[in-house]
Amino acid sequence: MADEREEAGWKQFLEAKVAEQEAQIASLKEQLEQLKRQKGISSARDGLTFNSKTGTHVDQAAKHYCTTCLSRDQRWELKVEPHGWRCMICKKYYSDPDRPEVVDHRPDSWMT
Repeated sequence: MADEREEAGWKQFLEAKVAEQEAQIASLKEQLEQLKRQKGISSARDGLTFNSKTGTHVDQAAKHYCTTCLSRDQRWELKVEPHGWRCMICKKYYSDPDRPEVVDHRPDSWMT
């Protein structure tokens, strides 16, 4: 019986500590956001929408941005290539399903 009370007290103590730490984390996150607003710093993803068809993030001007670099909080516009886009920083290539590469599989084709 004493062990159960001790265990219940320990559990309650730990839950209180977790709640205290979570409150501190929330407070620090809010302070960080306030500092970002004061300094004019925003997230790299602000104003971008993820395009699941291409795997890129797109702004209102239809410019595409590297998802890999955005995950590192870096915003880089992708270079337009004939059949998609390429990030000049991390070199990742994104295919454009609306501009597929045409492969000719005819036996007399020079591409076979």
